[in-house]
Amino acid sequence: MLGSPKEGGFGLIPFEQHVKSRHACLLIRTLNLLFQDIHHPYAFLVLDLLAHNSPTYTPLALLTLGRTYKHLRDISRSRPEYVSLFNRIKRLMSSVELQRWTEALATLPPPQDIDPIPIVFGPWVWATPLWGNPFFTSPLGFSFKMMCPVVSCHGKLIFIANLYYAYQVALTFLVRFIDPVLGTIWDYNLVATWPQGYC
Repeated sequence: MLGSPKEGGFGLIPFEQHVKSRHACLLIRTLNLLFQDIHHPYAFLVLDLLAHNSPTYTPLALLTLGRTYKHLRDISRSRPEYVSLFNRIKRLMSSVELQRWTEALATLPPPQDIDPIPIVFGPWVWATPLWGNPFFTSPLGFSFKMMCPVVSCHGKLIFIANLYYAYQVALTFLVRFIDPVLGTIWDYNLVATWPQGYC
């Protein structure tokens, strides 16, 4: 039924794939509008839905949420550490619009940085989103939260600055309360590598 008559079909288009591609196209245009001075009403709808359902996620998270949600749905049954994260994203998917958009974007290849100019780190890094950031994805397109399922469920850790502050608080707690008990066996060099080595 599907495809050109020259290929043995009856001229029908794959309706489900066509609809998802239109949703993905519309959402990509909307995300582009979010970085302009004048926002389109549709862009405000995206912001309002995310703010209402999950303030932790920025609009860029829509690029990774669909693929991550499908993967979590498959592995959370056998990996208990991912259950809490899956339930959190599942609540986000209770919005029909957000679910439709993320599923549509999940049909596209993982986003890539195509700018020929390398990224220069600076103060802007502190405001970089942690969860759903397309620049923090695995080769398969799964977002950073898949590497830190327990930490990503923390409602206040939205940006790198929040994560660094939480790390400093945890380090202060360890030094103040645990070090006097353990004495000299505490390795401060090991503690300093925790964000990279343990998350």
